Amino acid sequence: MLCMNKKRLKGISLFASAGIGETYFKEVGVDILVANELIKQRADLYKSISPETNVICGDITDERVFESIIAAAPKPLDFILASPPCQGMSIAGKNREQSSFEVDPRNYLITYVVKAIQRTNPTYVLIENVPTLLKVKLEYKGEMRSILEILGLEFGDQYNIDSKVVDSSDYGVPQVRLRAIIKMHKSGTVWNWPQKCAHKITVKEAIGYLPSLEAGERSDIKWHYARPHTPENVLWMKHTPTGHTAFENPVYFPQKKDGTPVKGYHSSYRRIKWDAPAPTITMRNDCIASQRNVHPGRQLSDGTYSDARVLTPLELMILDSLPVDWNIPSDTPELLIRQCIGESIPPLMLKQIVSGIILEESEMRQDDRIKAISLFSSAGIGELLLHSTKVDVIAGNELLPKRAECYQFFYPNAEMYCGDIMEDSTKKHMIDIVKKNNVKMLLATPPCQGLSTLGKNKKQIHYEKDKRNYLVLRAMEIIDECDFDYVLIENVPTFLEMYFPYEGDYYKLDEILYSKYSEKYFIEARVLNAKDYGVCQSRPRAIVKMYKKGLVWGWPTRQPEITLEKAIGHLPSLEAGQDSGIPWHYAKPQNERAILALKHTPTGKSALTNEVYYPKKEDGTRIKGFHNTFKRMVWDEPCPTRTTFSGSMSSHNNVHPGRLLPDGTYSDARVLTLLETFIVSSIPNDVRFPKDSTDTFIRTVIGEAIPPKLLYEVVNKIGRE
Repeated sequence: MLCMNKKRLKGISLFASAGIGETYFKEVGVDILVANELIKQRADLYKSISPETNVICGDITDERVFESIIAAAPKPLDFILASPPCQGMSIAGKNREQSSFEVDPRNYLITYVVKAIQRTNPTYVLIENVPTLLKVKLEYKGEMRSILEILGLEFGDQYNIDSKVVDSSDYGVPQVRLRAIIKMHKSGTVWNWPQKCAHKITVKEAIGYLPSLEAGERSDIKWHYARPHTPENVLWMKHTPTGHTAFENPVYFPQKKDGTPVKGYHSSYRRIKWDAPAPTITMRNDCIASQRNVHPGRQLSDGTYSDARVLTPLELMILDSLPVDWNIPSDTPELLIRQCIGESIPPLMLKQIVSGIILEESEMRQDDRIKAISLFSSAGIGELLLHSTKVDVIAGNELLPKRAECYQFFYPNAEMYCGDIMEDSTKKHMIDIVKKNNVKMLLATPPCQGLSTLGKNKKQIHYEKDKRNYLVLRAMEIIDECDFDYVLIENVPTFLEMYFPYEGDYYKLDEILYSKYSEKYFIEARVLNAKDYGVCQSRPRAIVKMYKKGLVWGWPTRQPEITLEKAIGHLPSLEAGQDSGIPWHYAKPQNERAILALKHTPTGKSALTNEVYYPKKEDGTRIKGFHNTFKRMVWDEPCPTRTTFSGSMSSHNNVHPGRLLPDGTYSDARVLTLLETFIVSSIPNDVRFPKDSTDTFIRTVIGEAIPPKLLYEVVNKIGRE
């Protein structure tokens, strides 16, 4: 589970290249506001990917460039990321004369990191590079010292300094890549190392679903195209089995025009393996003759092997843990992409390392934080990303014990009061929390079951028989007794059309709120669809905001839609009952008759319209249903709304889109896996649930919650237009 940092860290990146390593920093509360890169092409790409970052292009050893970095750095500065190149650096026993070091200025780039730390006094520093970084010795202040010794000499009395060589395949990256990590953090702060994953993701799990390509071929998938290669290289690799090198071939081995063997290492002209993480991606990943660059391939009917080529840009992105919808410009040169990936630290590993920063209460600027309580909290799914805003939910209230236990599991530092809010003791307890802790915000999702629309059940006696109708009014009673600065009430869109009993008549919610609170609060209500705010799911929610006059709380800006293809298209195909080995990516078993019907159902269609393979009962009679039941989703749109019944193929729009197979049927005759459900619901992939949580429970609490990213976008506008 992500470390839920409550304060965003302001950082700078030195020797930044195109910023690949920082890809997921925003998700863990780090904002890189300034970056420095020497090479203009890489700096321009960084700007395109992260336009909000001030990218300073230039040589850090140039005093004017260095001073411009220091001047632009946030003050105070929380975080420095530095990847100083180590070319030319020597290990103990080689090039130890001072004159040898002086001729290669690259050896001293680390000293500019030292100067930057001295000038900016950051709380956290992460220095990373190849493992030899920890073995290099430099002449520093008259002695040969390792980089750790230099850092200890300069900062040992101010910082905790720790180092380790880590392997990216231990942290969810489908690639073996060793990196030296040096962590520095101020005394009194906490920065833990991440835990290793129990399962290493294989090449097959990561890219095995992508269509086969031969040299020079292109697919319809963005960035999935194959480089052209010489006919000789293609011939040699077509006769090379998965995991082997062409040097082992008795006939089709690498050879010169006169037939003499080409000399080379056995790591070159080599196919990688399907059943292990990929080997380290190098700068020369465009070349078959370089180290371990060739696609694993599959044996064909004629005994040769497919995919006699290096990996495509998309395959490289995935194996480096970049998102499949990585927002790089479409005209980015292929070789630039390959080079930047080849010199990068895999971003998912860096995310896991940075997630270990734990911000203690004493570190937070308390005047910037807003304490909140949550009513009708359920399991707290909607609040999963609020740690990245200025809001701290310190207490919640939920009626159902199982949901309350899950909420407490997610938020161990918050108080969860399990009880009926309609009972006076529960109401009093929540009000006491507000008053004792100076709580300034209320989050409320009152259930609306039992409420009627205009023209139905308008007699008071009908409302009195269903107490659920009064839950939102109960929330107002708490508002009346507290002094909240901000109130957020959210629910399904029809919530805004409901009529509630108030002062002897029936009014819509906004009418009641205006009547009661318009002198004290600005009151605004809108229906927002999650698909317009960075969530791969069409899920409209009614949002009611109340904020004190004189304060600011804007509405979030719409974002481009994310399609299912972009969100989950990279995951391996699964049939009902199969398990991929990737956490949460396993397919529920399904009824065999339903599986047969859905195997014959194209993407975007309902099995109910099939002429032969339609859903049947045990006696063979046709099952009746709505047009959106037994229906596959479509790849080129966001996911339909995830309901509490997302585990049932017979419920609404629940079946995986599938892909056409050679026999004319369609793959993935199943509902979405939990991992796919997490992704389309904007829930972190590495989320953990209590051990006794069933598949049905998890789907239910997701189905009744607002997507976390939508709530984040709304709450994150507090204090901003």
